[in-house]
Amino acid sequence: MNIRPAMIADAREIAKVHVKSWQTTYRGIVSEDYLTSLNPEESAARWEKHLRSDSVTYVAETPEKKIAGFICGGKIRSQQPVQTGEVYALYLLQEVQRQQLGTRLMRQLAESLQKQGCNSLVVYVIKDNPARRFYEKLGAIPVNSETSWIGDQEVEEIRYEWVSLDSLLKKAEQSTTHQ
Repeated sequence: MNIRPAMIADAREIAKVHVKSWQTTYRGIVSEDYLTSLNPEESAARWEKHLRSDSVTYVAETPEKKIAGFICGGKIRSQQPVQTGEVYALYLLQEVQRQQLGTRLMRQLAESLQKQGCNSLVVYVIKDNPARRFYEKLGAIPVNSETSWIGDQEVEEIRYEWVSLDSLLKKAEQSTTHQ
């Protein structure tokens, strides 16, 4: 798989991956009504706008040039020090998970954010999301939790933090070289 910067023309494919990933990852966690209401066409317009913003987005592309996953991040959106970055979204199609793509995408984002002056990173993960273990393997530490709403359902999100992007990059490097 090739990892490359996302282009505005990728918005529709990113939206399809985003919706499909939500529908597989969050089944049994988020209401079925909400998951079936997700619409790739509506999401594509949001992604096009997002890709025009200051965020950093990379895609994982198959040899057939199909997008199978993506990561998006940037400066933290809360009132934290500007040297902190945030993973806004990381999603992979179910059939390409557990192939080091998530780790490669995380490494790419961390390197980009480090060049922008970030030295730490956070990500918010729904408590019941089994992908929490992925972030923990990369050295993320749970620091607190808060509730948010998805549709009409309240969910608990855990804030994970890497106090050093260098430590994340080291863990990612070790993970991809010791497959």
